[in-house]
Amino acid sequence: PGAGGRRRGAAGESGKDAAGPRWCEECGIHVPLRAKHCRDCGWCVRTHDHHCPWVGVCVGEGNRLFFFWFLVAQAIELAIFWIEGAVYFRFAESHWITWMSKYPMMFYGMCLMTMFLVMVTSLVCTHAFLAMTNLTTWEILSWDRITYLRGLEREGFMSPFSVSLGANLASYCCPSWCPSNGCGCVAGSKMSRTVEGWHAWDIGSQHRPAILRCIPV
Repeated sequence: PGAGGRRRGAAGESGKDAAGPRWCEECGIHVPLRAKHCRDCGWCVRTHDHHCPWVGVCVGEGNRLFFFWFLVAQAIELAIFWIEGAVYFRFAESHWITWMSKYPMMFYGMCLMTMFLVMVTSLVCTHAFLAMTNLTTWEILSWDRITYLRGLEREGFMSPFSVSLGANLASYCCPSWCPSNGCGCVAGSKMSRTVEGWHAWDIGSQHRPAILRCIPV
């Protein structure tokens, strides 16, 4: 179950043309739907999400699951250190102003950890939302500039690749190297794959899982 949407005709091109193969001048190849050339990495990335300067590589179909759990691990690590600092501050014998002047580096460290904890936790929530809706960071930020999306209704960020919550999560959690006969997620996702195991995306009706209707976007 989920919210549906209708496709609008993109100006100057039909939906079929917009969803067809695109030629990458830099790589000299036809790139599949949802792929994008990364100038920093120098190659095209399937189901491109974004180029992460912190890890130095692009996040896409092949590694986005690892990136998500990397963010989760970072959030947990920051939370543990923040709690340790907060407990030490809570049971400090001196007044907080005296404690802050006595341990200025620890105070600044707590401020930095608070800032990074909020940032990383926000990223975890964002990528969880992207996984559930079958969208990418690039698609949300550049919706009106992407040929296969700019003819669609942007309100609500309903993905034309979304099938259901379970199918979206299965496609996100099972990269190309996932054995289709092992976990069963590939067959259960009801989404087409290439011989190599990559997603063969196809434009469909816009859809948003019903469980996410309460989230305003």
